[in-house]
Amino acid sequence: MNISFLLKGIQEYHFTKDVYLFPKYIAKKLDANLNIVYSREKKVIHSDSTIQLKLTNLYIKFFSKFSIFENISLLLYVYKNSKNINILILFHYTILSLLLAFLYKKLNKNGFVYIKGDLDIPNAVQISQKDKMTVYGKVKGFLKNKFAKSVDLLSVESRDVYNFVSINYRDYNVKKILYVSNGFEIKPTDFDSCIKENIILTVGRFGTEQKNTSFLLNVAENLDLKDWKLYFIGSIESDFNVEVTNFYTRNPDKIDKVLFLGSINERDTLTSYYKKAKVFVSASLWESYGLVFLESVFYKNYLVANNVGAAKDLVNEYQFSGEILNLEPDLYINCLQNIINTSTPVPSIYEYDDLFDLSMDKVVKPIIDEFKIHRNI
Repeated sequence: MNISFLLKGIQEYHFTKDVYLFPKYIAKKLDANLNIVYSREKKVIHSDSTIQLKLTNLYIKFFSKFSIFENISLLLYVYKNSKNINILILFHYTILSLLLAFLYKKLNKNGFVYIKGDLDIPNAVQISQKDKMTVYGKVKGFLKNKFAKSVDLLSVESRDVYNFVSINYRDYNVKKILYVSNGFEIKPTDFDSCIKENIILTVGRFGTEQKNTSFLLNVAENLDLKDWKLYFIGSIESDFNVEVTNFYTRNPDKIDKVLFLGSINERDTLTSYYKKAKVFVSASLWESYGLVFLESVFYKNYLVANNVGAAKDLVNEYQFSGEILNLEPDLYINCLQNIINTSTPVPSIYEYDDLFDLSMDKVVKPIIDEFKIHRNI
């Protein structure tokens, strides 16, 4: 059995994310060959002894200046190889994904198309909005609806998005929509226990509009951290360095308490910070899912976040420890100060628990089941 996962670009860090884990575990459970086909970057090298993996690079330097050729090369790949593909996996509900699905099903009627939506509420609302009443808008809307009928399964990652999409089901026009959370890939080192430290952790690209870093610095400025530290792990946008400098100028007592550690690409090193941290804090303005939320609760961080991505699902539905707050500085300050003052209800030690409900093996099961129904297995 052959699975092809098509996308424009893939980089090394994707191999620890849902972008790779979903195709990997679908292939693993079906004992299938997985071919990752990408058109943007130059050659990426990755090996995985747990599956039969191939990476196909469609990148052509001569055409690299013209982004449309990234799309054309993927379409040509489907045209040439559709008969040998049993499952076509795509990321994001876009006109390109729908066109690839349509072409594939025209050439292979028995094939199965799965799109992992990676949608947040604003994206979902935008998709459901009617196209403008112009000739172009009408044509685009007609083609989108026609192409979408080729999609056998669309999954979305948060309960709020699923509820919205279910109500507006006809705007998506695919055969089936499922709520499928992202999941954990368990590593041997996850079983190593360690003592928690008085650390509040946040991870992201700081200074971007999405990560709302100014909000977090405002919160930090109004906290009495005592013997606690706040770690920012991730890159800093160049124009945000001034704001960081100004923060330290106003708060010289926090120079050794509020620390920007930069990007940490070594997975084991990043994991060590998650294991040591007692609290994970986020004030993102939007997230389609927020994989950092998943990583934080896996390593028993008390999650303090607003209602974006999967934060509410993880706390309310999966019963991980945390608080979902409105995006107001006083609420964050009071919540974190209470934790600092009392050290409760945060954990004091990291020990691995059985998190089977969100293990990748279980997470992909509904997708596998839909494929088996499609194939009458």
